[in-house]
Amino acid sequence: MSFGEKIRTLRKEKNVSQIDLASYAGLSQASLSKLERGDTEKLDIFVATKMAECLDVTTDFLLGIAENSTPPLPRNAIPIGSMGMLPVLGSVGAGNGVLAVEDILDYSSADEKYDAENHFYLQVKGDSMSPLLQNGDLVLVRKQKSVDSGDIAVVVVDDEEGVVKDVFYDADWIELRSRNPLHATRRFNGEEVMRVYVVGVVLESKRKLK
Repeated sequence: MSFGEKIRTLRKEKNVSQIDLASYAGLSQASLSKLERGDTEKLDIFVATKMAECLDVTTDFLLGIAENSTPPLPRNAIPIGSMGMLPVLGSVGAGNGVLAVEDILDYSSADEKYDAENHFYLQVKGDSMSPLLQNGDLVLVRKQKSVDSGDIAVVVVDDEEGVVKDVFYDADWIELRSRNPLHATRRFNGEEVMRVYVVGVVLESKRKLK
């Protein structure tokens, strides 16, 4: 069974509408329809994770990596000793090479392997990374000063507020790309690349159903 057929079957079993699943995963209904028909050969891991969460199965099962569809615990369970709490930041900045926490909005649960010293949640603002990330989504960030080209990361330019972008670079340039085509790519050449400070890499994201 292809992942498209699996998504359609699970969606009907769970009584989840196509429009609700598409909205939760950050897709258009047309894109989800193509997935279910098998017109799309690849599935973005972020989208797969969101779909698995909404359909209450493991991501590995959805992608055909594992046969077991049952998550190890109910979706909302927080077992003692296996989950911790990380701060949810409204914004971040950077000065003199040091991360500056601007605003702690709340705390949210995360696997205990993500320690608070090196990880945090950042609340997404705006629609520049739509449809993958929507306004209000939480992204789990691991603090680090460099990322691989193509990673989704939190970056600061000059003294601006930190933003979430697709980061691409080569020896003498760096580009901050948005998923939303209405937002232009920002490119920095030569010495301008020093204006860009990497806060951390995005590991995963989560969204609350309205």
